[in-house]
Formats: sequence, structure tokens, C-alpha cells
Amino acid sequence: MNRPNGDFSDGDDISLDGELARQMFDESAALRDPDTENLRLQAAKTSEEVFSRYIEELKQQMESSFDKISTKLSDLDRKYNELTQQVHSRPGDQTCVQTSSLNQNFDQNLQNLESMQ
Repeated sequence: MNRPNGDFSDGDDISLDGELARQMFDESAALRDPDTENLRLQAAKTSEEVFSRYIEELKQQMESSFDKISTKLSDLDRKYNELTQQVHSRPGDQTCVQTSSLNQNFDQNLQNLESMQ
């Protein structure tokens, strides 16, 4: 089976002469090479783009979660208000004073959550 030049397998015995090895692995030469600098800039740009996409997806997930929480809190508030109205409609029940202060705290917490969005 013929292989084109440049294809090597793990079993190939490849050796480099000393000068070529120094050129390939010399750090100062690599820093002066404009192609290396371009590669570094591209890598940094790509990393920044990946990070930006990650942050944007995280933001969207958090917004979605906050929307779900807000919806659930609104449902709970609605149910609580319905129960409070039922209690108010019963004659002679004195527990309304205590529940109204709880309702005010709940309303304040709901407003705080909505303002965070």
C-alpha cells in the first residue's frame, strides 16, 4: 500500500537534526513569528467568543428560570388572595389581621423578585 509523502505512522522512525530542532522549539523564534502571533490572537478571540456565548446562554437560562419562579409566585399570591378573601367573608373570624400582615410581606418579596429581573 502506497502512502503519500508526509503521512507517518507511530512506527516510523523520524529524527531531526540539531539545527532544525532548535528552530522548531526555540521559544524566542516562535514569539517573533507573525503567524504564531496571529494564531494566538485568533485563539484568544475564539475563546472570548465561546465565553460570550456561554454567558449569553446562562443569562437566557436564568431569565427563563426567573420567569418560571415569578409565574409560580404570582399563582401562589393569587391563591393566597383568594383564600384571604374567603376568610374575610366569614363573619366573626379574627385571624384576618394576622394573615394580612403575612400577605404584605409576601407582596414585598414578590416585588423584590420582580425588580431583580
